[in-house]
Amino acid sequence: MAASAISPDQFARLCKRCTCLQLISTTPDDILPKNPPAGELGGEQEVDLPWNVTNLGTFVLSQGADRCDCCKFLQSVVLWRNFRNGPVAGAVPMSLHYVFRQDETVGYGLRALRIRSRLAGGEPFLINCPIAAATDLDMGTSLGLQPPLSHIDEESILWMKSKLESCVSHNHLNPDKTFIPDRLIDVRGNQLSLVLTKDFQPRDAGSHRYIALTYCWGPEPHASKQLKTTRDNISQYLRQIPESSLPQVIKDAVAVTRALSIPFLWVDALCILQDDVSDWEHQCDVMEQIYGNAYTAVAAVSSQNCEEGFIKRKDRLLFPFRNESGDTRVFGIYPPPNQADTQQEVPQSPWIKRGWTFQERIAATRILMFSKGSLHFDCKDFSNTQGRDEKVDRDYYYIMLDRETIDSGETAAIYQQWSKLMAQIKPKAHQLTRKTDFLPSIGGIASLFSKKLDDDYAAGLWKESMHQSLYWALSTTGKPSLQDLLKALKTPSPYIAPSWSWASRNEPFRFIPSRSFS
Repeated sequence: MAASAISPDQFARLCKRCTCLQLISTTPDDILPKNPPAGELGGEQEVDLPWNVTNLGTFVLSQGADRCDCCKFLQSVVLWRNFRNGPVAGAVPMSLHYVFRQDETVGYGLRALRIRSRLAGGEPFLINCPIAAATDLDMGTSLGLQPPLSHIDEESILWMKSKLESCVSHNHLNPDKTFIPDRLIDVRGNQLSLVLTKDFQPRDAGSHRYIALTYCWGPEPHASKQLKTTRDNISQYLRQIPESSLPQVIKDAVAVTRALSIPFLWVDALCILQDDVSDWEHQCDVMEQIYGNAYTAVAAVSSQNCEEGFIKRKDRLLFPFRNESGDTRVFGIYPPPNQADTQQEVPQSPWIKRGWTFQERIAATRILMFSKGSLHFDCKDFSNTQGRDEKVDRDYYYIMLDRETIDSGETAAIYQQWSKLMAQIKPKAHQLTRKTDFLPSIGGIASLFSKKLDDDYAAGLWKESMHQSLYWALSTTGKPSLQDLLKALKTPSPYIAPSWSWASRNEPFRFIPSRSFS
């Protein structure tokens, strides 16, 4: 069997106490229960690990997590589970155990790391952290590991479909229900192909549902691994796109599209002619329509570049073990279900910081976000995270386009909507490979507002409201030094926009509330 695809530098850093979790110096037979439980499916046995603490509160507050990934992981798990409402008085013991359980798909095997504890004067409690193979290559040993945990298992697919169907029933406004992108990827059948939608009959977006992918290309050398459509190869791709040559993020997008039973997928690298400036400019102008009319946008939140997939969960610790032949294999320990920090996973992701994804996420009518440990769904009416009942407020890190306001015809409200959306931009977090792409990266949204306002657009501002939109200021904390002020006033290089536009400054800014102008 081939070696694991996981390199040792990806293994969890461990303190002396936590080394007992890795099985590198033993074989599975040394720890497997000798008499697997008989009877019904789901029977299990525990294997005690030489890991325990007498006071959980002391452990949670210890500094060992700075040096040990496992301690940090355990602290986060027990804090989330039991200490969200403040410290707990009294000694609270804690121990760790491996759980072996029968499974109808892969038989008897290692299924979880179990945390056992008891609050002072209270009932015992336990927390199960799922265990799975790190990669498909790490399966097929006597540990009986289940496949790596995925965002497109049966339960997750049903959850995504239910959210999408619920959202569709809300009848959100779409920018143009007859719009469909010029090119789409047909994912039906066993091979992929590019299709020209001008040949579709009837030309109706409702008849040809598609998913629009929003993701990070990443810097070199990753970006150069991207498969791109050009004038030279488009005729070939109209016959077949070589699926094996796709970077992992697009392979995963294809898998999600198929899992959701959607026939088409839109990906910028393949649906825009990458060596044709006029086509690129045209597609940038209709980007708001591409994402707004998609059945849903799919966001590869956890992928830092196009070579990094997003459907396999990444919120795990990796531990080595030896198989029957003495080869090193790897398993992963995951947080308990539904414990992902939804307020951190998306705001701190590379996807939220990429400049081009700004208009993609605000233009989308609905969006499925794949983060390291969770699935998230957003639309205008509600936001949810899989496994969580409570409403999630994501307005603090991005606001979706309010299409009812845009279509209202109320000019003042539309101008205000523009200011509200642009004020979300944090230039230093609005990362672009070329700084000169800043205005093109919001060009689709600008085209929409230009049509609705019947106004001339000028580098982030509007002609008819110029007297108000020029009233902006850099957002600063405290009184800047003379050196900082001179630096802020210096014309940036390369040239992006005129000095009177907020877009010319690579600094946070704010629009000053409207006043009366005579």
